[in-house]
Amino acid sequence: MFVGLQQSREEKAAFADTLHKLSKLTWQELKQAPRHGSGFEIIDEKAIKAAPPEHVKKGVTLIAFRFFGKAPMVGYRDRRTFYILWVDRGFQLYKH
Repeated sequence: MFVGLQQSREEKAAFADTLHKLSKLTWQELKQAPRHGSGFEIIDEKAIKAAPPEHVKKGVTLIAFRFFGKAPMVGYRDRRTFYILWVDRGFQLYKH
């Protein structure tokens, strides 16, 4: 799941803190937030350089949330749940 370099304690803490912060917001609030803040951006699945796990349906909308500076975690939403597929700390998963 983690793409890039070995993660530090600071990155792990930022990841956990971001998940906690995001869990307290509604999807409507997340949609309205800035993409480099608590918001997200949609990533074209053709831009992703890694193969998605087999269980991910073709045509799913991929979403990136930032968790450590501008480092994104990329996944998809299914109703109220966000499933993380990749954590792109090295900015290698797609062109930024």
